Parts: sequence; C-alpha cells; structure tokens
Amino acid sequence: MQHLSYLYELAFENRVELLFLQTLRDNNLLKGFEDKLIEMEKRCLTTRQIAAQTSHILIDAGIEHAVFKSIKPYPATPNDTDVVCFGKESEYQKGLKALTDAGYVIQAYAPMQTLLYHPWGAGKVGPGKKGGTYYVDFYRGVAVDYYEYFEVVYQLTSFEHNHTLVLKVRCCGRDNPSLPSVIGIWQGADFQEREIYDLMGIKFENHPNMKRIFLWDGFPGHPLRKDYL
Repeated sequence: MQHLSYLYELAFENRVELLFLQTLRDNNLLKGFEDKLIEMEKRCLTTRQIAAQTSHILIDAGIEHAVFKSIKPYPATPNDTDVVCFGKESEYQKGLKALTDAGYVIQAYAPMQTLLYHPWGAGKVGPGKKGGTYYVDFYRGVAVDYYEYFEVVYQLTSFEHNHTLVLKVRCCGRDNPSLPSVIGIWQGADFQEREIYDLMGIKFENHPNMKRIFLWDGFPGHPLRKDYL
C-alpha cells in the first residue's frame, strides 16, 4: 500500500492520476483508493459535460472553435476546459457574449484569454483556480488556417501604459511553413510557439526546443488544420 501511495503521488505530480487509478482497478489493486477513483471519475464526467455544453453554445452562436484539451492521448486529470476561438476579435467577443448570456461568469481577463466559470461552479470556485473543473479558458486564436495561407496572431500588451497591439503575420505554404521565433525577445512565447507547431504545423526558426507540447512524437498531422482528417 505504501508503495502504491508513492506511485499515486508521482501520478498526481504528472497529472495522470485518473489513468493510474483506472489501471489499479483493472488489475484488482484498487483497495484503499476506491474513494479517489469515484471522485476522479465524477470530475471527469463534469469536465466532459462542461466541455460539451460550452461547445454547443458556441456552435449555436456560429463561432468556429475547438476544445483542444480533449486531444491528449490519455485520460489526464479532469480540470478546466480549454477552448480556442478561430475567428476575428469580433467573433471572439460574440462568443464571449454567448457564454455569459448562458450564465457563465467572467473571473479574469488576460491578453490572450478570458477565464470564466460554468454556472455549476457558483459558490464552488475560489482563488488559485479552486474548483478548477468548473473553469473555462476561452482563448483568442494565435494561429488561423485560411487554406491559402496561415495567419499567426501576436497580442502585445503594455501593462505600464495600458496599451494593446495586435500583429498578424501571414505564412504561406502548407508543406513546411515557418516563421522566425520571437523567444529571443519574449521568453513567454516558448510554449505558445510549441503549441502552434504541435496543433497547426508552423515551425519557428531558432526556437531552442521546437517539439510537440500536447501530442506525442509520431502523432500524424496537426489537428487544428482545416484539412486534417
């Protein structure tokens, strides 16, 4: 039991405790962890329900989007729902209004996203993303596939001057599209550039660690491209 508890802590640190608990169950080793599995499976169901409801609201509003956390190759720890809007800023604001009209509550704003929580989270959420299962991160698109070209969107914000600048760069060619990395200027672009490469297939030249961030090596294609099947 002590050995399994240690392995569970490792699974927790790597956010795969649901997978670990299900493996224990399948091998008749779940004794002592039954309550944890019940709790995690309830959270998993809640996450899926919120993801589905959020997507249906945006579909009804005519907003092109993707719920992208669900593409992970294992049942990761149920947590917040990540949604990216593919449209222009006007479409993003339309989607945001559709969610708030449906009872979602805005918790915080950031340059690239808005943090909301589902109506079920009323009285259950708190600082530090307490009650994270009920949260929805609604992202502005950082890359868009227009078939003829890709468009990468840079949102620059000055907190000192309260200014925001949006830059859009077109990237032509579908076989091996690439752009210069901006990580030498903004280190915070590290994960965003890897995410764009992973999901859209655009490489960033001179990035120090240009590899997938969500999907595994060898995954076929890039699932946010419009011609992905």
